[in-house]
Amino acid sequence: EQKGDVSIADQRVHGLRMVALPTPHAAPALHAKRPFASVAPMPSSRKPSKGRRRPDTEGLPALIDALSARLRREGDATRAAGQKAYLKSELAFFGVAQPVIRVLARELVREHRDVAPLELARALFETRWHEHRAVAIGVLELRVSELGPSALPRLIELVREGAGWAYVDWLATKVIGPILAANPRELRRLELWAADHDFWVRRTALLAMNDALRAGGGDFELFSKLAVPMLGEREFFIRKAIGWVLREVSKKRPALVRAFVERHRHAMSGLTLREATKYLAAPDTKRGLARARPAAPKPAGSRPPARRPRKR
Repeated sequence: EQKGDVSIADQRVHGLRMVALPTPHAAPALHAKRPFASVAPMPSSRKPSKGRRRPDTEGLPALIDALSARLRREGDATRAAGQKAYLKSELAFFGVAQPVIRVLARELVREHRDVAPLELARALFETRWHEHRAVAIGVLELRVSELGPSALPRLIELVREGAGWAYVDWLATKVIGPILAANPRELRRLELWAADHDFWVRRTALLAMNDALRAGGGDFELFSKLAVPMLGEREFFIRKAIGWVLREVSKKRPALVRAFVERHRHAMSGLTLREATKYLAAPDTKRGLARARPAAPKPAGSRPPARRPRKR
């Protein structure tokens, strides 16, 4: 749907519109063409053979310092204040636009293929800067084909550490989702995540198949199995996630969503129901909403409203 080319669907939280993370059609002009060229190469990220030492991370601080210097040049104090307030975040912000974040992630990947993506992501998450986390996820998305099932526990650690829709949704849909799609046997992990105490991990379980389901694939039966026990949750981000996925499925397979709503409408919150039925036929939507909200009981002894005389 997440303007132009989008990666995360538009959302509303407490009256705020969650702006998607766009993929720019043309790279914006930056202050330097090769910002990381002067950074010494990192040790190889290949899996070491027997007798070889594992690669260390000694070069990461210099690489992160170079990235920080670049972000500082590209940043804007006014934008930083606005982003911080919008995301209600305790992190520090450089105030860099998302298209620039994506350009920097591509340049890091191009110039430092020797850096292990998960090691870089972990180091960037620990700095407590918003843009560092965003660049980290951008790198993971670009190198997701190099990540296998063994990366999933570490990615869930990043979900817990991120604890915000701007990071969790990107990780769930563009990093974790593709790994699960390439390794279907790992889908069993979703049921464990769906029962996790951390609602951001539960949200990840719901969103991990979103792209596949939106495209007309995925396992809708499994999604339903995950979502139904969460319908009664009061957490906004869980209610929104269920409705978001149902809304995306309804674009190509409305019958699936209509059947889900008919079966579970009385357990669905108004938010989930509105999202789920947004693209269904108008009569079905209105009827579903009306049935989901039973009329309030009338006070004892109340009289029906007087009818207005018809005009002749």
